[in-house]
Amino acid sequence: MRDHFADYGKDVRERLLQGLLIPATTYLAAQRVRRKLTACFRRLFKRVDLLVLPTTCIAAPRLKTSRVVVGNTSMDVRTALLRLTELFNLVGAPAISIPCGATREVLPVGLQLVGDVMADQRLLSAALSFEKVLPRLGPP
Repeated sequence: MRDHFADYGKDVRERLLQGLLIPATTYLAAQRVRRKLTACFRRLFKRVDLLVLPTTCIAAPRLKTSRVVVGNTSMDVRTALLRLTELFNLVGAPAISIPCGATREVLPVGLQLVGDVMADQRLLSAALSFEKVLPRLGPP
């Protein structure tokens, strides 16, 4: 970070600087919560093989869009785009997004498939099966 800080985008630099302000005790508490979330997630996969959900809670935004409304809540685009994927990064679960359609404005819509931790091959096989039955989209 010291040698290449300027190489990062402004949003990444801001997050890196924010991270420097987090006390070690807060970080350790967050890691305990993360372990609990991961354990809950692993228990879920004793009952299901796969999670299927939208990749994002919004359609692909137009370039330079900075805020969107989801339901009745205004939020920045980054938050809206990551809202349905962040948890799986946190617990270390494999996830994949495959195209599944388009909006009326011909913007892509993604279907997210999530598998159990270390079940990457099963997830990829499921994604291939979904892709075989979903409509193919050409360029806009």
